[in-house]
Amino acid sequence: MELIRKYTLAETLTHHAWQLALGLQVTLVVMPTEYWLRQYSSSLVAAGMVGIAHRNRQVWLAKLPHSSLSYAIVLHELGHIAHGHSQTSIDNELMAWDWAHRHSMVPWNPVMARVERYALWSHAAFGACDPKLSYAFMPLYGGRIGLNKPASFFLDILRRPGGGGSA
Repeated sequence: MELIRKYTLAETLTHHAWQLALGLQVTLVVMPTEYWLRQYSSSLVAAGMVGIAHRNRQVWLAKLPHSSLSYAIVLHELGHIAHGHSQTSIDNELMAWDWAHRHSMVPWNPVMARVERYALWSHAAFGACDPKLSYAFMPLYGGRIGLNKPASFFLDILRRPGGGGSA
């Protein structure tokens, strides 16, 4: 009798992320939780919403993809390396998200769209991108652009109605 193993979505997303990384000659590195907690809230780290693309062809992650949300983050970080970080901050962010869309093996769903909007908004709110961008995103978040928001505020953005459930 032959056994056929069915892979979970999380396993399939992780495998695809590794394939893309190999194709770009990028190493995926899962950093210890303690590293991320120096800069980010535990809720963002637990959701896998943090990652950094390095010019040395490494992507540092809080965890490997386990949901469509964390998969979108990995694809986005790989997109930074695919484009070489050669543009201005906002151009680089937009190109990385475009690359993520084009290389996703699953249709871009509402959870992925919300994490993308959140990421673009947070770059604008924290000054990593052109400050004019924040005005484009203010209507999406009720005009509440600011640095003194708790992590629950940012995660609430992802849970808002208008598409999809949890990641």
